[in-house]
Amino acid sequence: MSIPYDESLIWIVVVGFIVAFVLAFGIGANDVANSFGTSVGAGVLTIFQACALATVFEIAGAVLIGYKVSDTMRKGILDVSLYEGHEKELMIGALSSLAGSGIWLLVATALRLPISGTHSIVGATVGFSLVCRGTAGVKWIALGNIAASWFASPILSGIVSASIFWVLRKSVLQSNKPFEQGLYILPIAYGLTVAINIMSIALDGPKLLKMDKLPWWSSLIIALLAGKFTALYVYVFVVPRQRARILLSSNGSDEKAAATTAAHFGSCQENNETTALSVISEAPCDTSNGNAKADLAPKLRGNTSESPLLMVAQADAENAQMDGIVDDDEQPEVSRLFAFLQVLTATFGSFAHGGNDVSNAIGPLIALWAVYAEGSARQEAETPILILLYGGLGISTGLWVWGRRVIRTLGQDLARITPTTGFTIEVKDYKLPHKLDVLNGFPVVRDTNYGIGRRLTDAASVRYAEGLDPVEYDISSAYGRVPCYVYRQFVPHYAVFAQKCLRFKAFFRQGVFNSPEEHYRVRHVDIIYYLEDDTLCVIEPVVKNAGFRQGKLVRRGRIPKNVKRDLFIWKDFNVGIDVCIYGVVYHIVDCDPFTREFLTSQGIDVGEKESLPADPYTEQRDAKCRTPTGITRALGDDPRRRFLEYDGMVLSFDATWNDDHYRVMYFLTDDTVAIREIHEPNDGKDPVAMLLRRMRVPKNWQSLPSWHPSIYMEYGDPEIVEYCTPQDFRVGETILLFGRRFLLHDCDAFTRKYYSDMLGTPQPDAIPVPARVERQAPAKYEIPPHIKFGSPEDTYASCLSFIPKPPKKNVIRQLANFPKKLRYSARMDAVHPEDEGRDFVMEYSLSDGTIQINETEKRNSGRREGCFLSSRLIPKPCTGKDNPEYYTPQDLFIGARINVYNHRFVITGADLFVYRYVEANSDKFCQEVRENLRDYFLQQGMLQDDVDIEAKKIQERENEQKLLADNIIAQNVEDDVNASKCMDKEFDMIGHKELITA
Repeated sequence: MSIPYDESLIWIVVVGFIVAFVLAFGIGANDVANSFGTSVGAGVLTIFQACALATVFEIAGAVLIGYKVSDTMRKGILDVSLYEGHEKELMIGALSSLAGSGIWLLVATALRLPISGTHSIVGATVGFSLVCRGTAGVKWIALGNIAASWFASPILSGIVSASIFWVLRKSVLQSNKPFEQGLYILPIAYGLTVAINIMSIALDGPKLLKMDKLPWWSSLIIALLAGKFTALYVYVFVVPRQRARILLSSNGSDEKAAATTAAHFGSCQENNETTALSVISEAPCDTSNGNAKADLAPKLRGNTSESPLLMVAQADAENAQMDGIVDDDEQPEVSRLFAFLQVLTATFGSFAHGGNDVSNAIGPLIALWAVYAEGSARQEAETPILILLYGGLGISTGLWVWGRRVIRTLGQDLARITPTTGFTIEVKDYKLPHKLDVLNGFPVVRDTNYGIGRRLTDAASVRYAEGLDPVEYDISSAYGRVPCYVYRQFVPHYAVFAQKCLRFKAFFRQGVFNSPEEHYRVRHVDIIYYLEDDTLCVIEPVVKNAGFRQGKLVRRGRIPKNVKRDLFIWKDFNVGIDVCIYGVVYHIVDCDPFTREFLTSQGIDVGEKESLPADPYTEQRDAKCRTPTGITRALGDDPRRRFLEYDGMVLSFDATWNDDHYRVMYFLTDDTVAIREIHEPNDGKDPVAMLLRRMRVPKNWQSLPSWHPSIYMEYGDPEIVEYCTPQDFRVGETILLFGRRFLLHDCDAFTRKYYSDMLGTPQPDAIPVPARVERQAPAKYEIPPHIKFGSPEDTYASCLSFIPKPPKKNVIRQLANFPKKLRYSARMDAVHPEDEGRDFVMEYSLSDGTIQINETEKRNSGRREGCFLSSRLIPKPCTGKDNPEYYTPQDLFIGARINVYNHRFVITGADLFVYRYVEANSDKFCQEVRENLRDYFLQQGMLQDDVDIEAKKIQERENEQKLLADNIIAQNVEDDVNASKCMDKEFDMIGHKELITA
């Protein structure tokens, strides 16, 4: 068990708070937008209103219901009892979980990978526990329940969302009177929404509201009552107001739309024009059979490729799926009914998100703080509310900084959302993604089965996504005009061939000048042609230490193939031909299976596979390296090979020399030795701890006799025969390094493993290291006398360090006693006649021991009331200037004379708080002071209640003593009577015996 609030662990807490804030910032910038994106898209809320509501409800959810999830994250997954005695390890693990989860979220966001913050923090927590304590440190049942919820939640949420929309669709949208039916179902929707959310809050039981003590049936009753009152309020007040407001607005909008349509219809007839989308082709239609079919495939603008890459999907104007979508299109009156309900569901969704994801982000932070504050790994204290508030603020900051863009993207850029569909979507938080994504600047088709965060899309969104894209027809066709064209839908080739490319293997020869050994080099490349936009690039595999630029030789783009600026198309590539790209001739030798299949399907004969030629210089060099020569180095002496194998491997030994401790390090990379001295704090030694820098140490120093003086001798290279090797270092033996004999005491685990596995000579057991000789403490310098500038404490602080620091304040005393003050009335012991009759109020501050004197106003005295002496410590006279004694409450009593800088004051009175404080702290005051103050207040008649209470206690005590005395006397009388009866009985028995004897 560690020490609570250990200063050596404060850095972990500080770093943990920073990392947790960054993690909460990222979650706020991404996930919070899920709750209010559809509300903004439906036009119910502005972005500013959505951010404001999200901030309030995210923080409220984190503070009120976030403690349960945080308890699970910090104690429910791990067995914290295994970390008792290793609290620092648990704190570092919690910090690692925060950092790992945050880094992975940032990396995944940069790579556009849809991941979950909950999965990341749970995985990071389990990961560090497996490293620290293995499988025993994880509660696998709790982890299994969490993992099961990841699979069950999408399935159940999809079922609930689809059911809700199906009910709304059948009961409202497809009814004969959808507006009246919507008004009828509106109170039910309000009531159910409020009841479900209130039930979840009451059943969770936030401890801040003391609701954790409520039974489940009371939570159910509260939820039902809240839902019932909400439905009643909506039925009485909201429904009539909504009916009147929507009918008035719809009538005005209908008149405006009719005027606009008539004007536009007239202009179209005069100009004889039709308006159609540019991506929809037009062809003559045959109206005799009523079913128009086009004979020519539409051509995409800007496509100059002469190939059948343009796949056309024809569709009849009277397609059944399109009819279904048109029939289900919502009326404006129905959409407006669900506006406020959508805001309500979004706020409750944000409230739940704050209780869940905020706790996920700061769960390890709470564990880190609990271990730091308690000093124990069990974390028995409750979750701090301020840390939950800190996480909520982090998420809110991320929402305001970056989340506004995500809300705009989700609500306005993805799909058309109305309040009805928005209410259904927000109930279970599933959204319809956009159909086209952007890849390298070009739109591509996206899978609509998954929504934001890779979650399954709900049933209503799937139905909307599987339908054909809505087309804006010519307005004149809506008023009975016979159409002359049929609109056909097609899928462009950049959508059909998204992420599909042709890959060719090729090589080219590059000339090498001014080299007697190499005239040219053969370089192998991959030519990649992208079918989606007719671009290509040339990439060369990267080889380390090649000596020249590799990688992407030609950037992706549409490249001209001749001086006429004609562009390359896919027909220009085949196996066995040469292709000139920017003056470099590439010979294609092979292609991948997809490329071969595609070219064959287009009627092109693909050439036979050829072999890639090898580089002649590389072959010549490899052959030369494989040929043994007399000057070829052994593998063990090759510096490059040793660097690649042994870089970073160091043999470390603990040694002593001249009663000092050293660390001897042997570097396996180049057989060099370094010696570093191990310093202790404040040992007064040279701050540069390196005794010997990294160098090769000659071995023949061992031939010197033991009595030879230890000096440093300069050796030239010809004189050195061999150097120290790992075999020369043995624990328990002495090694001579440049005239200094070091005794090796121990080595680290890697060194022992290296000697056992690699050299086959295990190191002996460690020998104890002698304790350091305690050095005498340096003589203390005398403190110079006070120089009368500033307070004595400030002068003393300037003597302790070169840079003066202000004296430390008693923070605990300030927090405990602020703003308590003892007030006394005083008069000046006048020396001059003009000072007679001056009254003052003396205030003693219990938080810092300062005294402030204020003068009271007196009529016709010629003096105004105000501060006579500002708050400061007042020294007692004749106590010394270097170490003065200051006035304390023990020196302040009625009649006491206080000398304040040669001004004498006499205390004449005090307030009742002074007496209460003295009685509460009677052990700090002498008997005379207490009696002095008591007599004063008794004379003033301010302690009458205390006197009555004390007299009552005395009377009760006397009555108890009297009753006890009466009981004792009665008991004694009873004992005397019993004793007399016993004596009479004994006398009778004695007389009877004497009579029998006679």
